[in-house]
Amino acid sequence: MFLKERSNDWNETSVVEDLEEAKIRISKAIHTVIEGKDFLYGGCGKSYIVMVSLDAGEKCARVGVPPGFPVWPCGLLRSKLSYLIQKDDSNAVDEFLFNFSRESYIDPPGGLSSNFSESGVYTVLSIKDLGHSELGLMKDNARITSRAVIGKYRHSWFLTCRENTFITHEEISLMSNIVVKFFMNGGIDFNSNEISMEERGETLPLAADGKAILSFSLLNAEPRDWLFDWNFKDLELRFLEPVLQALQPIADLKVESQVLYYTPSTAQSTWEPTLKKNVVSFDRLPFFVNANEWHLDTSSAAAGRSKVLHFAIYIPPAAECPLHLKRQDGSLSETNGFTSPGWGGVVILNPESCNKNLDGSIQHLSLDDMEPVMNVILAQTRALFGLVAASSVYNEEEDIFCIPASNTAFSDWELDILLRRRASADVASFASTLRSLSHLVQSLPNMVIKEEIGDQVRSSLSAAADAEHNASSGLYHAAAEAARKARSWAEEAFFQPSIMSLLYLPLEHHFAIYTPFFVPVLLHIVLAAFKEFKKYHKAHRNLWSSSSNTSPSAGK
Repeated sequence: MFLKERSNDWNETSVVEDLEEAKIRISKAIHTVIEGKDFLYGGCGKSYIVMVSLDAGEKCARVGVPPGFPVWPCGLLRSKLSYLIQKDDSNAVDEFLFNFSRESYIDPPGGLSSNFSESGVYTVLSIKDLGHSELGLMKDNARITSRAVIGKYRHSWFLTCRENTFITHEEISLMSNIVVKFFMNGGIDFNSNEISMEERGETLPLAADGKAILSFSLLNAEPRDWLFDWNFKDLELRFLEPVLQALQPIADLKVESQVLYYTPSTAQSTWEPTLKKNVVSFDRLPFFVNANEWHLDTSSAAAGRSKVLHFAIYIPPAAECPLHLKRQDGSLSETNGFTSPGWGGVVILNPESCNKNLDGSIQHLSLDDMEPVMNVILAQTRALFGLVAASSVYNEEEDIFCIPASNTAFSDWELDILLRRRASADVASFASTLRSLSHLVQSLPNMVIKEEIGDQVRSSLSAAADAEHNASSGLYHAAAEAARKARSWAEEAFFQPSIMSLLYLPLEHHFAIYTPFFVPVLLHIVLAAFKEFKKYHKAHRNLWSSSSNTSPSAGK
């Protein structure tokens, strides 16, 4: 969307031509960025449409809007937005755009505005001619006068100086980068040679049914030095509950906690005289977790088959306090923690004073004490789900800043990405399950297929079609729900009891079981039958011989 004063020289035909040209150039730029790249799992790929609009205050024009799609009304240029931009308050601008989009969308007949809060429509605003060019400095004759900002919802914006051309090459490049790198792929440069499967979104840290247990453990490495405890219920309510609510459409997450004692690390630290700290280098991190002493599995996690993500808060002994992680470049880690893909994360918590607590009393960690640690854990959770670890991203080279979702840790456009990945994973599982069912039926030609199985397969195919349709319409919540149903129906069809009985008790299995019982009986039956046959044959032969001997005398 372009915000530009143009009421005095408004020409509908000329404006539409400019918008059509801008639409073509933006579409080509996005296609160029995507072309030749491996798509991230759950990304949009080439399935997208570009809509371009101009808000000139009293008049507006739009091109590329599909029938039934909601659009923004005129008036954004002359709204409170100008004042907020002049104040350079990005959070206020983000909230204003969010409320404006929710309250002011024009609802065409049969439109999608009722579901628009859940739809994958992303807006990039190029704001021109507002008279606030002093907010940004011209660098190397650049036409973009401020950094681009990506909000917590589904909006992005940047300021440009006054230009004679309708759209500049710099604007097109920035727009395509924002759309592809962030809104499609979560802020990750999708080079398959540089990123892991987790970053590519090919795996989510969830069980097959979409469930996971977040297991939090407070590790007192040496209780004789000091003892720490926490009120985890308060921690969960303040830091975790908003995150669990935000991720509810994607995953069914449960939280458990425990406090452990005598849990030393197996990675040996070294004293750095210049830093006056004990450090553990990054190449020693694979040995940090002590599998023999850290009994991290809680009761329900150990008993079930749910996926478990461990988050260990490690309090070092006094001999190693303060303990810090050292990067490969020699600098200290700012978070003092690390993640292990598919397993979880570890955060080192150094007591404020490294003096031993000789009286043996228990020290309780307050919410303020735990806030820095929980912020690191939330960043680790983002990384485990395949997103950029930090919720706020600033790249000086690209001059793009992301407003952090401080409450939920996940922006709306990031949740869209996770929903697409979850839907993609469920559809892939659905296809694999039905393929296995087809191979099973073909391998057992005498199998009797119940009507119930056919109904389940048809329901699964229908749900998968709904998932594809909803995803193409940007309704990612509905797409994820339909994909989950498709997977569930496919698994119910495959694990139907009548099929399982044939799968685990085939005909060969019955032969193997009953042959040892029936062969001895059959042997006696065959021998008895053979004796009877010989007896019958002998009697028949004697009868024939006697009849042949008496027939001449009977003739005389």
